[in-house]
Amino acid sequence: MTTMETHKFSNGLRLILEKLPRCRSTGIAIGFPAGGRNEKAEVSGISHYLEHMIFKGTKTVKNVDTAFELVGANTNAFTEVDSTVYVAECPKENALKTLEMWLEFLSEAAIHPEEFERERGVILSEYFISEDNPDFLVDKNTIVSLFKGHPLASTVIGTEETIKAISHRDMMDYFRLWYHPSNSVIWVSGDLKMDRLISCIEQQGNWTKHG
Repeated sequence: MTTMETHKFSNGLRLILEKLPRCRSTGIAIGFPAGGRNEKAEVSGISHYLEHMIFKGTKTVKNVDTAFELVGANTNAFTEVDSTVYVAECPKENALKTLEMWLEFLSEAAIHPEEFERERGVILSEYFISEDNPDFLVDKNTIVSLFKGHPLASTVIGTEETIKAISHRDMMDYFRLWYHPSNSVIWVSGDLKMDRLISCIEQQGNWTKHG
């Protein structure tokens, strides 16, 4: 039988556990309310750009994908109009390690200026591919028409002009503004105990501090 447990840390961080008895795999999701609707017009697309930069590692870990593969975890992320979410699937026995790694990568992202500039080309390629997709264009034009003048009109990926205009300072300011524990929800699904998850998070000092 599936049951739900919740815990709120004193700094506002929320933890949700969906208990799945006898389940041998674990799902983890860490979300922030940072999406297209939160962006200023001149930096439209910055939430999606930041999502890409998180996978570029920290000062000590250069390849996030390889680090997760070593503990058998499959990872992904997605940016929507109202949120950005980072996810992982892993064996139950590596769940706490996988959670610990995501917490480290999300709080200590290096966002090197050189990597930032290299990734701009990747983002622009995604943009041009999407602009050649009729289904995407129908959805985009419908949303822009329906919500014209409202933050919900965001296309998430931004425009060619805004992608080219976003600066490294813009990115660092946005990262510091939105990526902090009081803004975050951690969701874990699997055969785990709440007290062990709380202990894992508490050991990551950046995630239980205030401010």
